[in-house]
Amino acid sequence: MFDRRVAKWHIRIRLVGLLDTLNSFLSLSKTSVAERQKHALNRIQEALVYLMGEVATDDKDVERFYEFYHSLSESDVNQLEELTNRLEADGSQFQSWVAEMEVSKGFADAARTFARQAESLMWELISETNTRPLLARWLNRLSDYLWALSRSD
Repeated sequence: MFDRRVAKWHIRIRLVGLLDTLNSFLSLSKTSVAERQKHALNRIQEALVYLMGEVATDDKDVERFYEFYHSLSESDVNQLEELTNRLEADGSQFQSWVAEMEVSKGFADAARTFARQAESLMWELISETNTRPLLARWLNRLSDYLWALSRSD
């Protein structure tokens, strides 16, 4: 972002590509879930786009990014926790490591695995740059939500 270039194999490029894949699977997850969950997934995708923008921004330009775009906050992390808690209160629970599920739930479960991979790569980026740890925490809570969603009724 902001006219900076990095190599195609740079960690920021790899992470943004993985987050893009996650975003695609979030879209597929909406095919047959309740309207309430579609709305939640839409909001998550909007937040994910801002996260991708922040990841793509060099440390030297991050203040410029904050001037023009939304940045994730603790309330975004809390919102994912609340969504997960609601699903669990509604009966989403662990039944087996191997679960048969309908297609949209399978997409949510696949999205969960991409969120976990992205979280790991995010921690690597954080260790090398000034990227905020909150972004990794948000991805962690997203994977928790997707776990619950993929096992919900």
